[in-house]
Amino acid sequence: MEKPQSIQIVANTYLLKKFSTIDIYQQDLGKSLIPQGEETIRIIDIFAKKYHTLTNNIILKSGKIGTISFYQDSALNQEIFVLFCGDNV
Repeated sequence: MEKPQSIQIVANTYLLKKFSTIDIYQQDLGKSLIPQGEETIRIIDIFAKKYHTLTNNIILKSGKIGTISFYQDSALNQEIFVLFCGDNV
């Protein structure tokens, strides 16, 4: 059986608040790393790295519903969200 593709939704804080009211929404703040002795954060999340390369915006993981992950990009207009499927960014 084929593994289902992951889906990522990127939105601003306003829309993420709306998504988080769904009963099966789970908060998931993702991962990042600050190596000892360094002051910079290394982005471990592969999708967040690709998104940053594409848009030059830093996103934060907010939560998930099954295989759908939600990310916050505060630079987005409050009336839109962006949908990514699988590894295609």
